[in-house]
Parts: sequence; C-alpha cells; structure tokens
Amino acid sequence: MKKALFLDRDGTINETIKRGDQDDSPFKVEDLKFKEGIKDLVMAAKKKDFEIIVVTNQPSVLKGNFELKEYEKITSEIANYLEIPRENIFECLHKEGLSSECGCRKPKNGLFLMAKGMHSIDLGKSIMVGDSWRDMVAADEVGIFKKIFLVCEEDEDHHGNGSSISKLEEIQLKPDKIVKTLNEVTALLNEIGRLRYDKLEMGCGGKPSGGYLHQDVTLVEGTDLDYLCNPWEVDISENKLSEVLALGVMEHIRYEDFRKTLRHMFKILKKGGEFLFDVPDMKVWSEYLYNLTHGQSEKNPFPNEHIWATIYGWQRWPGDEHKSGWTKESLLREIKEAGFSGIVEGVEVYTSKGIKRGRFTREGDAHIYIKAIK
Repeated sequence: MKKALFLDRDGTINETIKRGDQDDSPFKVEDLKFKEGIKDLVMAAKKKDFEIIVVTNQPSVLKGNFELKEYEKITSEIANYLEIPRENIFECLHKEGLSSECGCRKPKNGLFLMAKGMHSIDLGKSIMVGDSWRDMVAADEVGIFKKIFLVCEEDEDHHGNGSSISKLEEIQLKPDKIVKTLNEVTALLNEIGRLRYDKLEMGCGGKPSGGYLHQDVTLVEGTDLDYLCNPWEVDISENKLSEVLALGVMEHIRYEDFRKTLRHMFKILKKGGEFLFDVPDMKVWSEYLYNLTHGQSEKNPFPNEHIWATIYGWQRWPGDEHKSGWTKESLLREIKEAGFSGIVEGVEVYTSKGIKRGRFTREGDAHIYIKAIK
C-alpha cells in the first residue's frame, strides 16, 4: 500500500476569493491563483514516494455559481499544474439543503475512503494538509498519521480561517502541526517519518525489517521505501537517529562513496548512536581465491562460484556487484577517520539484537561485523 499526501483545494492549493462575508472558490479558470509553495511541496512529496490526493468540497456548481464544464476546466488546470492525474482529485459536489444527505462532504470521511480504495492508500502513513476544521475532522476519523493545519490570516483579500481554529478548540481536536506557509510543510516532510522511528535500515531490498525507516537505491514491488536514493544522500537532519543497520550493503559501494557514507551516517546519528554493518573479510576470501586459482579448491569451505560471487558480487541485478573490498585493518582506519569514537567487533553485535542471517552461523563465511558508535 502507498502513503499519500492529502491536500484540501481552496485555501491550500489555490487562493480563495473574498466574496461578501466568506472566502470562496474561484468560479473561472482565469481567477485561479496557486498558493505560494504548493508546487515545491508537491514535488518534494513525490520524491518521497507520496501519492498526491486532492479532497475538496465543491458545492458551488449545485448552488448555480458556475457550470460543471467550467469546474472541470479549473480542475484540469490544477491537475496539470501539480502534475497529477485527474483521477487523483476527489470532490464532493453536494450542498447541504440542496441535495440528499451524502457521506463524502467533509467533515465526513467518504472522499478519503474513496481515495484509499482506488489507489491502495495506507491512511496510517499518510498526511493531510488543509485550512478548515472540516479537513482535520475527516482526516482524524480515518486515522491519518499527521494532520497539518494551514493558517490563513485576515487581510484585504481574505477573511482568514480564525473561525476554523475556534471550531477546533471547541471540539477539542488538535492538529499535529499548525503552519503559516506551505514551505513549512515542505520542511516538515523530512521529519514526518522520523516521528515514527529513529532507526534506519539501508539496502532493505524486498524484506524490510520492522521498526526501521527504509532506504534502497531501487524499489522492489510491494516494498514501501522512505528514502529512494544513495546511502550518502539520505535526507535526514543531523543528530536524529539512534541506529543505522546496513547488512550486505557496504561492499556494493565504491571506495569514495563508502567514505562519504561513513561520514554521512556519523552526521545523522545521535551521540551514542550505532552504525551496524558488515563486509566480507578480504584477507580470508583472498586466501580462498588463491586456493581456487592454484588447484587447491578442496581446501575451501565453499564452491568456486560462491567464492567468486563473494569477491565480485552475485550480480543478480544491476547494482549487485561488489565495488570495494576491506581487511579489518583498512576498515577500522576508515571508521575512525569518519569520526566514530567506539568500535565493537563480532557477530554478537547482531545476534544480541535478534537479527538473523544465514552467514552468521555458516562456518568459514568470513565477514567483519562492526558496531561503530558515535
């Protein structure tokens, strides 16, 4: 299932228009003006694999303010600007008193449930940004992970949404975050996932471990990544994580990028945080290779194919090659130069945490198991 960034429309994606005693929707495409920061927010969310979903009450058609075809022009303009499919925009056209009772008009949650069903959305990992108490109530009812309320100040062009703030206080519903600009929401995207976990698993592949944020350079179908990027590019602020786990990962990184990754992990770990990783012990595997190439394969604990694959990678897919090799001495030197103050060696680093891998108990499968402490 996918996580989504749910957005209200008027007042969140586009500016409202002051009409009489209320802030209203634009009735013509010429009146559509996008909020500052909305495009940057949507692009940032897409990079973090959020599906962009718009949920909006639009009673103006039934009120006779404009025709449906004009509404569709406005909707198409919004979809094009945000670079999302039209089907990602869910609207309730009903109006109280002018149509039968519905289950989709916010604060009811029907629009969220429709989006969930159509796009396989995990509401518990999703975010809602809106400027009305109705947005917050609907999001709360379906268990949205984070509800972000966008304040609109009163000025010559807007009445503002102070009444929604009062309503939220009245019903005792507190948004998870109150912001004044969409740029604040963009900045918050980097923190949202870390509100759930303070541990990161790098190179999780198709079997991510529970209780971690997850990173990889490729997305395996059915896996929900928090970070689709190189390890040294994980966008996490300094001093945030208690643990980084990278089993069977670091040997796939070129030497210079290996050093960049060590430095980056040091930066994003808290003081006392642990970077757990392993690499093949090339002192041992080079001995196996010597035996293999000198007619003494019977001395090795593994078939020739296994030895070649441990040195050069199994190469089952692009990126499955090994691009660096380490002895204990060279590895410890790099870890210290990256700034880590403590180093613990041994497979017990992992088994004591309940982490299991076949090579942990396979005789002769020589790896250097490291816990580097900041």
